[in-house]
Amino acid sequence: MVALTWEGSEGDFSLMTEVMAGFNVIGMKAGAENVFGVTVMPSYKFTSHWEGVVRYQMAAGSNAVKWEKRYTQNSTYSGTSDCMQALYLGVNYYIFECNPNMAKIMAGIEYAHSNGTDASRQKGFTGWSYNIAFRTNF
Repeated sequence: MVALTWEGSEGDFSLMTEVMAGFNVIGMKAGAENVFGVTVMPSYKFTSHWEGVVRYQMAAGSNAVKWEKRYTQNSTYSGTSDCMQALYLGVNYYIFECNPNMAKIMAGIEYAHSNGTDASRQKGFTGWSYNIAFRTNF
């Protein structure tokens, strides 16, 4: 597994990017040895407490992209595909202005789509998810 990450910010705007590659992945079906992915996540601080976030993710590999259970739990789809793309829109609320990274509430909605046909000959999965989370660094 190899990953390269870059993070930067200018004023209230921040950007995180990451590219990943996994080679000879153990435990995958025959022919599903390599997987590649990219994440781009810009964010903008509207105030000292509120931040908007967008995230785009893409992963590709012949029958090598494995979905998290939260996407496929109510689906007959097996959870593997050739290509997955997801778009997330969210907002963060930083509780403590004096130390923003101490605690925040995150809320967002995500659309995910996969294409290709998996080893069980099923079509790709498309779905929506939402989350509300509380994160602390106490």
